[in-house]
Formats: sequence, structure tokens, C-alpha cells
Amino acid sequence: MKDIEEIIGELTSNPETADDGLLVNELLEQFHDGAPLEYLRPLLLSPDPQLASSGAWIASELGVQGKCLLDVMANLLGHRQEGAVLEY
Repeated sequence: MKDIEEIIGELTSNPETADDGLLVNELLEQFHDGAPLEYLRPLLLSPDPQLASSGAWIASELGVQGKCLLDVMANLLGHRQEGAVLEY
């Protein structure tokens, strides 16, 4: 299994890798295993719609554990993807 920094690096350098869901699911597993949630902030704050959407999905899967990310999640409400509000 790749470490969290390696996964984040792959996703941010090539957002299309999030399309197949493998890296995103691997990242979610890292967070469930106790990785610091601060690693999720770059995805949530990304101007790239694919990365922001992937980050939002991961945060939604964290439940109460993701409560510390609510401030960042609120910013996603105004995120735009091809003229529409970002869907996740």
C-alpha cells in the first residue's frame, strides 16, 4: 500500500487518476486507519473540480471523524464545475 503523501502526490499531479476510484479509496482507507485529516485539505481546497469532488466524497465517508473539516466543506458549496454547483 502506498503512503498517504504518495497518494496525495499522485492525485494532485494527475487529477484524472481519481476517475477510477482506486487511489481515492486507498486514501479513504488511510484516513480510517488514523492518518491526519490535514492531508485531505489540499483536495478539498483544490480549484480542480475532480480533486475537490474526490475530497468531498472522502470527507462524507468519514462521518463524525471529519467534523474538523466542516469549515473547508462549507467552501465547497460555491465550488463550480462546468457551470454547475459541484456534485458529490
